[in-house]
Amino acid sequence: MEYSRVIASADLLKLIVENCLKKHLNFVVIKDNNEAKEQAKARQPNPHEAKMKKALRYIEAHLSEELRLEDVAAKVYLSPYYFSKLFKKYQGVGFNVWVNQQRMANAKEMLQHSDWSIASIAKNLGFSQTSYFCKVFRQTYNVTPQVFRSLAVEQRNME
Repeated sequence: MEYSRVIASADLLKLIVENCLKKHLNFVVIKDNNEAKEQAKARQPNPHEAKMKKALRYIEAHLSEELRLEDVAAKVYLSPYYFSKLFKKYQGVGFNVWVNQQRMANAKEMLQHSDWSIASIAKNLGFSQTSYFCKVFRQTYNVTPQVFRSLAVEQRNME
């Protein structure tokens, strides 16, 4: 018998056993009291939670690129409308606000710990225009990126 057929048979057998165990465990849970039912429900992972984690990982990996809600929704196989509502439910803010928050947190770190130009930082964080980056940074931290960097340098020198 070919090795690949043996592996395929073993995988199939494993799948059958796992499904039988799941059915048996579900049967046992149903026979238990209500508390056991609630515990079983609490242990079951929410399918949307997994999709949100996948979306957040995707966003983190592509933060330096143009991120559109429609593209991220497509990556987790949800409609843009539903993904938008789900995102706000899980993150507490809308998609664009959250992405900008992440970018601003990264910008703050880069300004404090690198000597990259503000234009380079803006470009590396997915902003097509430095002026827009400066505007968003100022709205977030009530200070321009240049002033923030100067204050960070002064603080480091004082330490």
